[in-house]
Amino acid sequence: MTHAARPAFDGRFLGHAGVRVPVIGGAMYPCSNPELVGAVSAAGALGILQPISLTYVHGHDFREGIRLVRRLAGGAPIGMNALIETSSRAYHERMVRWVAIALEEGVRFFITSLGNPRWVVDRVASAGAVVYHDVTEAKWARKGVDAGVDGLIAVNDRAGGHAGDRNAAALREELAPFGLPLVCAGGIGDENGFTDALRLGYAAVQLGTRFIATGECNAHPRYKQAILDAGEEDIVHTERLTGVPVAVIRTPYTERVGLAAGPLARWMLRGRRRKRLMRTIYGLRSITRLKQSLNRGDADRDYWQAGKSVAHISTIESVADIVRRFEHAFHDPHERSAVAEYETDRARAGRSDSADASPSPAPVGGAIRRLGTITVGRKTPLDGKLEIDAEMAQVIGAYGYDVMYVVQAASGGETTSGLAKLTALACTCGQAGAGAAHTHHFLGSPPFKALEPGTSLALELDPAGFVRLEPAAGGAAA
Repeated sequence: MTHAARPAFDGRFLGHAGVRVPVIGGAMYPCSNPELVGAVSAAGALGILQPISLTYVHGHDFREGIRLVRRLAGGAPIGMNALIETSSRAYHERMVRWVAIALEEGVRFFITSLGNPRWVVDRVASAGAVVYHDVTEAKWARKGVDAGVDGLIAVNDRAGGHAGDRNAAALREELAPFGLPLVCAGGIGDENGFTDALRLGYAAVQLGTRFIATGECNAHPRYKQAILDAGEEDIVHTERLTGVPVAVIRTPYTERVGLAAGPLARWMLRGRRRKRLMRTIYGLRSITRLKQSLNRGDADRDYWQAGKSVAHISTIESVADIVRRFEHAFHDPHERSAVAEYETDRARAGRSDSADASPSPAPVGGAIRRLGTITVGRKTPLDGKLEIDAEMAQVIGAYGYDVMYVVQAASGGETTSGLAKLTALACTCGQAGAGAAHTHHFLGSPPFKALEPGTSLALELDPAGFVRLEPAAGGAAA
């Protein structure tokens, strides 16, 4: 039986964002309240704050709001969405100030939408920040690439809000030649959709609707229930909010007023100067209406934005539980081949100073966790014995026995790195009681050329979520 080649996992998003789970909690107006954004980041993904939601809907001073989100995130990275369309000079000037404040408050990940992102790239690059740009097709991607963005948010035809018109696979194929990390945005409501996107070659996914149906989101309960009750066929596209199609849940209100823009609005949107005025009118009106819909929960008067991921959402959950499931799927041994290749490449880059090496994920807070100790055996390739407790045996199992190592030898300073494939040849897990020591004998795929037999290595889980081997205290074993 032959199998189609699977694209290698693209780890650049993890490096850019400094998170351990390749998931973005998408910025949503009006649903991105601080508690939701902070919870996404605290769980190990990347929460993105939406400035107008933060200030106008939820009533926070922008700087103090960022500080609140960072506290709720427990010091983990957060990002910011910058809507960069230029129909309003006052709005643009305010966005310039917001970006500057975000940088001052330590935000280093920006997602740009609805315009040319060059000014954002120019402003944040000197601070070491990265910019990903929302796109629905190659034409808009080219503008982002020419402006110097670091990645692309690929908005497909299953997204909520302003959706694209390509499916996820076709859009990925269209955007891949630009050579930037791609984030799949649209239609993902569970871990199956997540792993499907990674198998297509996406570096991460962006969730919006799934995070509305959580305890941390303060949307009205009837809005959340509408998400649980809806199927794909209940997602419709209305032009009456912003002048361009927006994905919303079908309600008695959308049935009554229809989906197409009125004749006057269509005429205004056809003229170059009139279009700018009409978009400003639409924008101001939609900001007010969507704020009301968040709290009112009236299906006879409100628009409820959502994407086709509603088909896979059936319960209100906590953000932590959702991200935990996605993280487990990310490290599932049956889904690991592409991820393992990425970790091997990352380990080989190791201490490399190469300019084209993908950046390594930055620590996301917390201490390195000691998992156990390995003693190097006398065979080649590496063999030895791993001793860990019952809890840590489960942790290692979740990583599919793929252990990235970077080890510097005591003599000569030689660095050895790679991916150790820990194959359990004998294990006492089934016989040992709770809390008892577990012993795994293993073979590692690459040899430790620079290490003497008997050397002890510490097996650790670092703050970025990678399992690694480091020289243990005490050096060689007796």
